[in-house]
This record gives sequence, structure tokens and C-alpha cells, in this order.
Amino acid sequence: MTLETIDATDYRTRMQGCAQAFIEQHQAEHLSDDQQLLERTCNHLVHALEVPMFMAPRLAQLAMSQHTR
Repeated sequence: MTLETIDATDYRTRMQGCAQAFIEQHQAEHLSDDQQLLERTCNHLVHALEVPMFMAPRLAQLAMSQHTR
């Protein structure tokens, strides 16, 4: 794999990891509102990390489903 080639699976895995990290950092702000935390996670992925808008909700949902409180 060259530097110009991006492995889609690796990219999704990394961005899901970023979503999980965001959720861990901000979960205390949304103890009773998972939907708001999910929306903030999507916004973070799109605006801070330039994840495509169509991909961000799925990555955020996967991260939330794997997150333990």
C-alpha cells in the first residue's frame, strides 16, 4: 500500500475510534441524553475530522453501541 492509497476499512476503524474517544470525553455532559451525545459526536466527526456526512452517523452509532457506561 502506498501513502496515497487509503484502506477504507482502516479509515473507518480509526474514525470509529475517534468517535469512541469523543464519547468517553463527553459522556458526563449527557448522562440522560444519548441522542444529544450522538449528534455531538457526528458533528465532531464531520467538522473536526472531515468525515463525510453520510458516514458520520453510522460511525457514531457503532461507537455508542460499543461504549460501556
